[in-house]
Amino acid sequence: MKETALTTIDNPYSPFSQFDDWLNYDLEKGYNCCGYIDRVKQVFKKETSYLSNEEENKVIENCIDYIVSTDPTGNFIKVEKKGEKDDENRDFVIVS
Repeated sequence: MKETALTTIDNPYSPFSQFDDWLNYDLEKGYNCCGYIDRVKQVFKKETSYLSNEEENKVIENCIDYIVSTDPTGNFIKVEKKGEKDDENRDFVIVS
């Protein structure tokens, strides 16, 4: 199962392997990606407490897709975790 996350183009940290640093940067800049996803889930009335992990991840991915596709600033991006780090020491690839 692929892992995806919402982040911003200016965040230098990985939401997968550097979560604490990533989250601190995200909150300091006022983005609050985790909260943004949660708010979109609420708008679409997507209660996930009864879903399997796979179903919940799909709901979250759909919310991320919505956020990225409606972002007028172009600042939010969807990233997908990859197995190994690349030449730039990233463990993710930008999907959209």
